[in-house]
Formats: sequence, C-alpha cells, structure tokens
Amino acid sequence: MLVKFSHILRSVAEKSRVTLVTGNQSADMDSVVSAIAYSTLSSKSLVLPLINIPRQDFDLRRDIVHVMKHSDINVKDLIFLDDIESCWDQLAKTKVDLVLVDHNKPQGDVVNNLMNELGATVVGIIDHHEDEKLFTNASPRIIKKSGSCVSLVLNHFKEQVARIDPKLAKLFLSPLVIDTSGLKHRVEQVDKDALELLLPKLQADQAFLQAWTNELNTAKQNVEGLSLRDLLRKDYKEYRTVGISSMVVSLDYLSRFDLLPSLESWIKERKLDIAIIMTSYNDKKFHREIMFHGDDAKIRSLLNQIQEPLGLEPLAKYPFSFEQREPVNSRKQVAPLVNNWLDAQGL
Repeated sequence: MLVKFSHILRSVAEKSRVTLVTGNQSADMDSVVSAIAYSTLSSKSLVLPLINIPRQDFDLRRDIVHVMKHSDINVKDLIFLDDIESCWDQLAKTKVDLVLVDHNKPQGDVVNNLMNELGATVVGIIDHHEDEKLFTNASPRIIKKSGSCVSLVLNHFKEQVARIDPKLAKLFLSPLVIDTSGLKHRVEQVDKDALELLLPKLQADQAFLQAWTNELNTAKQNVEGLSLRDLLRKDYKEYRTVGISSMVVSLDYLSRFDLLPSLESWIKERKLDIAIIMTSYNDKKFHREIMFHGDDAKIRSLLNQIQEPLGLEPLAKYPFSFEQREPVNSRKQVAPLVNNWLDAQGL
C-alpha cells in the first residue's frame, strides 16, 4: 500500500472536509505509527496523518526511520508541521477535523492554531494517557490503559486490519513491541488482542518478535553524532512553561556536553520556566534519572509537590538532579504531576 499523504494534502479541493490525525508532540514510534494506522485503516475519505514535529526533526527518531524503510510509505510523503504551514491558505478554504492519537489534549502551536484560527474541531480521540476530560462528544473517544496506543487503534479497526498486507502489519507491530519490550512488560489484554490481529499477516513466532524488538531498540538507542540540542528535541513534550526531554542516555553521558549553558539556551529558545531532562539507561539494572533547570524558586515549588510521589533521591552530578527510586515512572506519570502543579500556580 503506497500512500502519498503530502500529495493528497496539496490537492485538496476547496470546501472539502479534511481529517488530520495527529500524535503527540514527542512524535515517538507509538504516536507516528498510530496516526498512520488510523489514517490508512479509516474508511472515510481525506483522513491524513500529521506528524507533530517539523520535518527536519524526523531523522532524530532513528527507530522510526528504520521502520519506515521496511514499509511502502516513504517518509517524504508524510505530512509534518511545515507542510501544514505551507498549505495554510488552502486549508483555510476547507473544513478541518482533528483526531488525537496517543494524547487527548491538543499539543503544539500549529495544532492549536488550526483550532483557534481555522476552527478545526477534535472529532475523535484514541489514547492511553490520563484523561484530560476534554472533547467528550468526540467519536470515537477511547481512552484506555494499554501498553501501546497503536493497540487501541488496531482493535478499533479490527475488520480493516484483516485486509492489510504484511508490510503494514510489520509497521503497526513496531510500537507494540517497542513499548512492551517484546510483549513482556506493561502488557494489557488489548495489546494481546492487537498482536493476534497482526500475527496471521506476519506468520511470526516468538523468535521473530524478539529479533524485531532488539533491532528496533538498537536503532532507538543509537545517539551517535547527536548534539545536546538534538537530544533535547528528539523526544520532547511541552506543558505550558515546562518542557520535558526524555533521553536514552545517562546524566554522566550528558557531561560530555556543555550542559548547563546549553540548557539556558534551550530555555530561552522554548520560552520555558523549567526544562526537565528524564534519562533512562541500563547499567546492570534499569535506571531513571531526572534533572531540573531554570527558575530556582519554581523548581523548588514543583519539587515540593512531586519529589515524594516520584521517590526522587538527590544526586551530586548537577543542581536539582535525582535518581528515581521507582524507575517505572516515565514521563507518562511525571506529566500529570507537572500539570497539577502548573494549575495550582496559575501558569
């Protein structure tokens, strides 16, 4: 199945109805593939995936680049934020609907401008994060615990999944195995059901699943040649005045960079009060670290609310750096605590 989404976007006629399916701001494997899966499986016309980053940032996501090489979808045919901006006048003459996957509250200036300036409406949500209680009339509105959001998408389109080819099946499988460590951790029944939908297309056994998981993890953890700014924006989400960058390296690894001055520049570029770095790495056992930089008073206020729930133990490496006693707490658990603090501060 060869789909040139960007070509379709540029050929949309006046007064058409266009549905953009967008993942979250981090544009990780789950967000990107969930958007593609929803778009290709939907039976409605003009349903297009929107990758919620600039096109130039896509190459930083080496696991997704690797996966796309195995599919019939060319990266140059995907739609990025730049494409939306270049088609803005054209989109202004159409009716734009939005479907949110892998998040349930719109993220990023471009998506919010589609709503505020062009009157785009959120008509659907499929997600596995904490429910923000927005867009309650959306249909579908599926917010349910799962290892991977793509599992929810595949189960929603069960009949259509039965008709896909092996290359699409392998693409759709990829976030599922990445997010569940090869179906070994954080697996819910909906993930098992999604796997059962895909396996007949792949004729895959456990050895194949493990090999593909290892191959994708190797690509994901390859940060060779990336600058600190690359690492900061590689897996990044913004929550009003707080930005969180997730990295698959340790704080010790980051010491090779001029870290603190670079964080100051990042804070100015993104207009943040606080920049948070969350690291995860294996050193005989799995570790998570977290570091805060920015407005000292606001960092202390935030820590008063989140240090105990997250089990943060101070480190001497950098100011406001910590080891997480409970490494299960990823950004998915940290972000709601940050949002609660922002609400309390009126920020």
